Amino acid sequence: MLTIEQVKQLSSRSTIFHQHLTNSDGTPLRVRVNGAIKIYKLKSRLGEFTIPIKYGLYQYGYVTHENAKDWCFTEEDAMLHPLRKFGDWNEYTNKTGMRPTQFFCAQCKKEKPIPKESEHSNGYLITPDNKLLCYECSATITILRMKDTGHTYLYHHYPTTQEQEAYWTELKNKNPDVHYIYEQYRELKTMAGITIARSFRFYNTWHPTPNGRLVRVNMWFKGPDNTIWYGYMIGDNTHVVHCQKTKRKNF
Repeated sequence: MLTIEQVKQLSSRSTIFHQHLTNSDGTPLRVRVNGAIKIYKLKSRLGEFTIPIKYGLYQYGYVTHENAKDWCFTEEDAMLHPLRKFGDWNEYTNKTGMRPTQFFCAQCKKEKPIPKESEHSNGYLITPDNKLLCYECSATITILRMKDTGHTYLYHHYPTTQEQEAYWTELKNKNPDVHYIYEQYRELKTMAGITIARSFRFYNTWHPTPNGRLVRVNMWFKGPDNTIWYGYMIGDNTHVVHCQKTKRKNF
């Protein structure tokens, strides 16, 4: 974050760095001060400033006290900022003694909170290129891939009695004129725990293996594209459901 003391040290053609946007080579985005810096001296506007900037060949903008939290005085500070990527967090903690409380989602470009250490959820997923995604964006990406490819992997969850009662209560509140039949169902979730679908049609069969046979759970559910999907899960020691789209529109 740029402080008013750091702003006073800047001059025309000085360079500042963005804390999570990057150049093509992965280094923090750097911009050049492009003109006179205005620092307000009125008592009612103490701490406010405007810095004209230029980046690239024809792109211009301003850094102000309102977006100063997105900018750093040195490249080292930008590289160590906890909003950048997961790999920098340990170094940031060792240097500052602080645990990050927020992260920057690479998909929606928003700052998201990190749950406390006492909570079980991390609040984020790590992509293969070491970027962070919030749970909502990861679920959106999963749905888009389902629509594009026609297959995906989801995770099976057997809801508790309390979760089933809460679900049926929610449906009844939305449409009190309909009498819902209380019955068991299976939930299909993303790795982050976001529910994608619920399956009310499922049964078990046997799956032969060289060492014997395992239980195979077969299930059908309505996918995000409003078509019927088929999924199966083999064995008692896994929750991974192999899902693929069918040509059916209705059960």
